[in-house]
Amino acid sequence: IVETAEAADRVVAVCHVFRYSHVFAALHRVVSSGELGDVVSIQLAENVAYWHYAHSYVRGHTRNSAVPWLLQKSCHDMDLLSWLAGSPARTVSSHLRPTQLTARNAPGDAPEHCIEGCPHSDTCPYDAVATYRDLKPVLADLALAERPAGLGPAARVGRVAYPRMMTSERLPTAAKKRLGWWRWPVAAVTDDHTPEGLDRALATTRWGQCVYRVEDNDQPSAQTVSITFDNGVLANFTLQSNSHRTMRTVKVSGTHGSAWGELRALDGWLKVADHRTGRVRSEKIPTAYDGHGGGEAPLYRDFLQAIENGTQPSVSARASLESHRIVFAAMNSATTGTTVQLPD
Repeated sequence: IVETAEAADRVVAVCHVFRYSHVFAALHRVVSSGELGDVVSIQLAENVAYWHYAHSYVRGHTRNSAVPWLLQKSCHDMDLLSWLAGSPARTVSSHLRPTQLTARNAPGDAPEHCIEGCPHSDTCPYDAVATYRDLKPVLADLALAERPAGLGPAARVGRVAYPRMMTSERLPTAAKKRLGWWRWPVAAVTDDHTPEGLDRALATTRWGQCVYRVEDNDQPSAQTVSITFDNGVLANFTLQSNSHRTMRTVKVSGTHGSAWGELRALDGWLKVADHRTGRVRSEKIPTAYDGHGGGEAPLYRDFLQAIENGTQPSVSARASLESHRIVFAAMNSATTGTTVQLPD
């Protein structure tokens, strides 16, 4: 793809949206400014919420490792590490942990589908009825959302009061249907946007199955990747599936300073420390109203500007090739137990 795009002199952009997210765009500006001195190390983690993992990688379409979890979920993160390091990767090593959500760990008295009346529904964090019909993990996540600058009462209603209304028994079904709470993750479960349709799906499809009984899921539950770059930067990445919320955490350490932050679905923060003065400041991070930390609109703009100006976007096909090389090397390392040397 890279060779064809370059031979044809065409603009090809790969949607590694997190380069454009408010937190990582601000972090890259800090690194590029030289404020941190020479970058020494980068620590990045993608912390996947327990229920998100069960939804997407146990019950969901991407539950099978024929397409590796690291490639599906974290090719973005390998791109971020390459971008922040500013250098090609040289060596990669990786380790992974198998999932614990298997039939061997299923409670003996658990039914095939949660909706059949599982005796463990009150204590199981993966209960399908609680996840899709009652939206308990979604509401818990929204309740933890901070109120970043610029988030007014109307947005707060949209993020908290709206889903609460949609799960209220006092709101008539017809009103719920008109208002619609058929977004992710519920949107993946059924096209029948009625409470009866949802219950039918939970009783007959894998979305409602006991999370321990899905059988054909073999994605790992955690994976680590260690990378050395040509310029001497060391990077460590962790992808794990037992977080209370889905978020990315990052820390970049340099010879003159360090920067660290957190990116969540709608908000985030970044702090920068100057090791010479001891001062720590907070970067102003705009509120994000899309699900990728504010990165979607800037990504579109970059692509359109590249077409208009006859240049390449930030995430060109060649830039994306580097992150994919790291992913494939990491999977090779995790399988063989060796450190993989990347060719020039």
